[in-house]
Amino acid sequence: MTYDTIGNRVGAVDCVWNLSDILRMLGRENEALEKIKEAKATYEAVGHRMGAAECISSIGDILCRFGQYDEAMKRLEEAKASHEAIGDWLRAGDCAWSMCEILRMSKRYEEALEDLGVLKAKEEDIGHRRGIASCRRSMGTVLHLLGRHDEAIENLEEAQAIFEALSDRYELAWCFSNIWQTSSSLSAAIEKRGPCWNRPWSSSSKSAY
Repeated sequence: MTYDTIGNRVGAVDCVWNLSDILRMLGRENEALEKIKEAKATYEAVGHRMGAAECISSIGDILCRFGQYDEAMKRLEEAKASHEAIGDWLRAGDCAWSMCEILRMSKRYEEALEDLGVLKAKEEDIGHRRGIASCRRSMGTVLHLLGRHDEAIENLEEAQAIFEALSDRYELAWCFSNIWQTSSSLSAAIEKRGPCWNRPWSSSSKSAY
């Protein structure tokens, strides 16, 4: 007996959703996209708002991987609004974070940094430690790309401390790696400026004589 035969449309569409996840893990994202669209239509038909919003978010994620950033952003904005409407602040935050990542990948670094700051404040308001750490980590990445290495290291170390408290070994290793890379970039920048960098008698300062 199947969900379809007993008229359990939610159970049936959950299976379609799970199938789309498997297709994504197999790298068959075009097929996954079709299954997600099918699931979205059914969730909407049965009035399952959270399921429909999750589908829209996943469509945005796949479009992002296809490099279709404008379309992905529209989908994620739609999903974020849907999650907020039903009071699902954690998933709304996930959508907002993905939108910041699209800005970063589009090299719109200042916009990404500003939006990450807003999102971090919201994550702090609801006490979502993993969300705060993810924002700090992403801010560190963007600051590194902007050449603001000291600030990048500060944010990465903040993220590292939270991930360590959460026992997230993968994210912890990621932070360690990026702190090392950023520190190396900072050292290279200082070396490039020469040994007289920031000294009062450097060429950029007025002569004392």
